[in-house]
Amino acid sequence: MKRTLLVLAILMMVFAGLAEAQYGTRNQTRAGRWEASLQTRTTFNKDFTDEGGSTVSLDSDLGWGFGFGYNFSDQFNLGVLFSWRSNPYTASIVPEDENESVENYNSYLDTSTFMLSGRWTPIKGAISPYVEGGIGWINIDTNIVAGVGSGCWYYPWVGYVCGNYPVTYGKDTSAWDLGAGVNLMVSASMFFRVGYEHAWVNLDSYDGADMFRLDFGGLF
Repeated sequence: MKRTLLVLAILMMVFAGLAEAQYGTRNQTRAGRWEASLQTRTTFNKDFTDEGGSTVSLDSDLGWGFGFGYNFSDQFNLGVLFSWRSNPYTASIVPEDENESVENYNSYLDTSTFMLSGRWTPIKGAISPYVEGGIGWINIDTNIVAGVGSGCWYYPWVGYVCGNYPVTYGKDTSAWDLGAGVNLMVSASMFFRVGYEHAWVNLDSYDGADMFRLDFGGLF
């Protein structure tokens, strides 16, 4: 996985060099323009242990997202982003009661994130480095059934439907990230973005995740 991402990043840099030669810096202004992007964030394998001895091993996964923002100048963008992913994992849960046995799970850790983000691009041009940070909210769902709930919800063309549904262990909490990379303008209105970032989550037993980022978007 890491080798594939490295090759992809190198190819993107070569492509950006061709874009620089073709477009130079003409019409590359970002100031006063909106932008929208389709985003990927690949997380890598990670193991962590809580104070009680329970362990979780997360597999790497390709996450998806989209962003929308406004360039107040050629250097500063403020926007919002939404991303989601589903990491396969194995877990061993150590119960508080020593007489109970350890429980093992194989499932998917679903996460969805909403953040406010700010990006600073120090120079103008077809190839330009950037630094970006964000703060927001994350929903984590372990897909481990904790019980059964009931309620009613609305379906288009059907109306209200009532019934039971499984309740899973999960958490809503705050999250923030910081990263850096390279913005690659392939025309006056299209760009790629390649970067690396670390995301922190407000959980005692989890110190966050490193992510490789690749975005494609446009200015308008």
